[in-house]
Amino acid sequence: MTGSLRIKRGIWQMVFSYKDSTGKWRTKSESTGLKEKGNKRRAAAMLDARLKELSHTSDKLLQNSKVMFLDAMEQWLEDVMIGQVRYNTLVQYKNAFAYNIKSYPPFQNVRLQKLTPALLQSFYNAKVKAGLSPNTVHKLHANLNKFLNYAVAMDMIPSNPAQRVTLPRKVRPNVGKAYTAQQLQELLHLLKGDPLELVVFLTVTYGLRRSEVCGLRWSSVDFKSKHLRIDHTAVAINGQVIRANQTKSAASCRTLPMSPQICKALEAEWAAQETAARTLGSLWKDSGYVCVRPDGLPLDPTFVSHHFARVIKKSGLPYIRFHDLRHSAATLLHSGGYDLKDIQGWLGHSDISTTGNIYSHLEEKRLTDIAQTMGRTLLADD
Repeated sequence: MTGSLRIKRGIWQMVFSYKDSTGKWRTKSESTGLKEKGNKRRAAAMLDARLKELSHTSDKLLQNSKVMFLDAMEQWLEDVMIGQVRYNTLVQYKNAFAYNIKSYPPFQNVRLQKLTPALLQSFYNAKVKAGLSPNTVHKLHANLNKFLNYAVAMDMIPSNPAQRVTLPRKVRPNVGKAYTAQQLQELLHLLKGDPLELVVFLTVTYGLRRSEVCGLRWSSVDFKSKHLRIDHTAVAINGQVIRANQTKSAASCRTLPMSPQICKALEAEWAAQETAARTLGSLWKDSGYVCVRPDGLPLDPTFVSHHFARVIKKSGLPYIRFHDLRHSAATLLHSGGYDLKDIQGWLGHSDISTTGNIYSHLEEKRLTDIAQTMGRTLLADD
């Protein structure tokens, strides 16, 4: 690479000549920002410094010219991302890589520096045609974009090809169905004596995620102050349950008050577990979790979903997923007069826009109510 100076509109410009990956000579220019008069030496110094920087980058790019794309991304996941995200999030990153990115045939034997926007675009298009949702494709793109930004920072590639693709339009999350207050009461009555009785009561009261209710421990329940803390999760991924002192986000880690009904239910469960421990002796497994199996081991999140589905199908109630209990709680809060900010804090969303995007139907209902109120008020004399 060579460089020279020129003046353009009274400003010193640096002009660089270099060979591209095909061996053709190219030129590019950069402004020094220095005015022509009295700045020739400073401009020359800037040119020398920039040439050294570009030469170093060029050397690094040459050293990495044979690095394979899939190998580099896999190493990034193992060496870099392991210290950046929660363990269960890392597992999801690795699964997305293994089952979608690595398995895409055109990516095989592609060098990192030969990865083009066109190749990435073909990947996204193929995934959409294969039935993957646009939102999932956006998640795959986020992973790829993050890796390629890292590769740029490490001088492995000159630019990020993922920044020049066209992604499918995102769709609004499907909130699913929600039970009314009466249906929730019927459900709780139906679950009397069922392994999920306490699980469902806690879930519909606090709008908990499955990972949160399955991760609730006695150490997070304070009977004296009558509060419980959501600070531990149990996530089911590919048949494995990952338990960690982490929540989905910082906002998801929250302290919530216990109503007299919740306090009574938890005290009854505490007493029941103490009785079971005395009865079973060495067969009792003191796991420290609130929602447990008869032997004391914590409930598996997958069992919770499957057993809940079986109960609902036999109940005569409209079918909903276990996660829809969270939506039911949000709807119940809104009908009780609580706004999105209240619901955000109760459910543990990190951003109120998340609450608004998911429960936009709640805001639409509120706006409809406002419109009707204004109509009745303005035409009250008609």
